[in-house]
Amino acid sequence: MDVRRSRRSSLALAVLACASLAACERPEATAPRRPSIEAGPAQRPLAHAASAPERPVARPAPQGLDEGGCAPPPPPVTAPGWSFVGYVPGPALREVSVAGRHAEALVATTERAVCVSRDWGATWAPALADAGRLAAPTAVELEATHAVVVIAQGTTAEPAAPRVFVSRDAGRAWEPLALPAEAGARARVFTDRKRTVWAVAGTRLWRSDDGGAWQGPRTLPGRDVDGFDACGPVLIARVQLARDRYW
Repeated sequence: MDVRRSRRSSLALAVLACASLAACERPEATAPRRPSIEAGPAQRPLAHAASAPERPVARPAPQGLDEGGCAPPPPPVTAPGWSFVGYVPGPALREVSVAGRHAEALVATTERAVCVSRDWGATWAPALADAGRLAAPTAVELEATHAVVVIAQGTTAEPAAPRVFVSRDAGRAWEPLALPAEAGARARVFTDRKRTVWAVAGTRLWRSDDGGAWQGPRTLPGRDVDGFDACGPVLIARVQLARDRYW
């Protein structure tokens, strides 16, 4: 019995010792810190101090005049005595595509604009400036012709009437591609990323090769189409037949 008690006591002391060591290794619980600017691994610090020993504190920057556009945002404001090093801001891009037969440009989209860069992203210039605010635009290059198609039709949650623009010179000049009048504001537009732009409204389907004149409509089976995609010559549609829906 004494041996068992001795072993239990030793075990209890070992557990207490481990717990004490673990407690020493954990950081002390403190109140949440204000956001700070820190350098990641293998990166230069974003800020350095002239004399103040405390960390730089990132403060909210004033709202940019071109929010959602192609201009870079204003730099964050740091605490007194600190300045940024190597800070290169850029627009808030959603997606980027290579454009041109010789990949001479980048065409990117933000939440409301189209931006073009001819120096591989060092600087960006707005395209379609006369088109005004666009609803969640996307940019696709058609591989067969290197034409760039911009489709602005909102999102699934917040759809908007489609607007389509085509550039055949890597984003220098743009032409609007008006949808067929009978398609209406509820039409959806897609591409096969090869050569063809498709527009679908209800069960009616139109096609435009290389961003040219629309052909159609063709009638799809079923009563309604609520999903559509294209992959080269293969078309995939989700249609309603009776009470069920099929692809």
